[in-house]
Parts: sequence; C-alpha cells; structure tokens
Amino acid sequence: MRWYQYLAILFLIGYFAVFLLLPMYTVIAEGLRLDYIVEVFRNPVYIQGLINSLFIAICVSILVFIIAIPLAFIADRYDFHGKGLIIAVIFIPLILPPFVGAFGFTQIFGKFGAITRAVVRGRRRRAGRRAGLARARTIRRRLPDRGASSLSNSLSQHDDGIGERRSIVA
Repeated sequence: MRWYQYLAILFLIGYFAVFLLLPMYTVIAEGLRLDYIVEVFRNPVYIQGLINSLFIAICVSILVFIIAIPLAFIADRYDFHGKGLIIAVIFIPLILPPFVGAFGFTQIFGKFGAITRAVVRGRRRRAGRRAGLARARTIRRRLPDRGASSLSNSLSQHDDGIGERRSIVA
C-alpha cells in the first residue's frame, strides 16, 4: 500500500473515533453513572413514567399478539384471493426505512439535490460557455438523426471559439 492509502485509513479511523466512538463512550459513561440511576428511583415522577412506559409496552404487545397470531394462522393454512397483497402490505414497515434514507440522500446528493446544485452553480460561474456547449453536444448525441443535422451545423459554427479569449479592439 502507498503512503496516501495509509493516510486515508488513518483519517477514517480518526473520523469514526471522534464522531462515533467518542459520543457513544460519553453517553454510556455519563448516562450509567450510579448517582443518575439512584436519582431515577428516588424521584416519584421518574418512577411513574417508568411504570406508565412498562404498562403501555405490555398492553401493546398483548394487543399485537391478539391480532397477529390469528392472522398468521389464517395466512399460513388457507389460500384466498389477495393473500399476496396482504403479505406484501405486512412487510411494508420492514422495507420502508431504507427507502426513506435513500430518499434523503437523493434529496441531498441527487441530480437536483442541494449539494449538486451548489456544485453545478459554482462550475457554471467558472466554466461559462464551455458548460453550455458540452450540454448541447450531449443533447446532439441523444437526438434522432433527422433533427440532429441542423443542430450539428449550428454547433459546429460555435465550436471554433471554444477556449479562445476574445478581446475587444477599439
């Protein structure tokens, strides 16, 4: 491996140590201190909140079992119209979270995302006319043959000026 590969690996290890391991250590070290745990069991508001949370968790679990077990039994034993659709709907909560994350990344890094627009906006300022001609050439390649000839002729007329600096002589 080359030196810059080692440098990249060291950077990644340092990045994950600072932004992943250090916050986890801080939460665990500070949150599991004995005086905090004792305070939870001394304060009646915290005890009542803990009891309410346990009660809600037990009630929801019982309700889910009452609904899900008969439906799972019916879906396993019998064939009926729409069974595939019902099973697909059941799996939506398992499948959906990765798509939500991917949608978020698309909104940030996609073709029309925030970062992409910022980068393209910066390139347009620097590239100017070259970027427009590059886009036009891409369009020319994608057009059908019959319409491309007129566009090709107009682009070839403008092709000569790429890279040249024009100065106005008075």
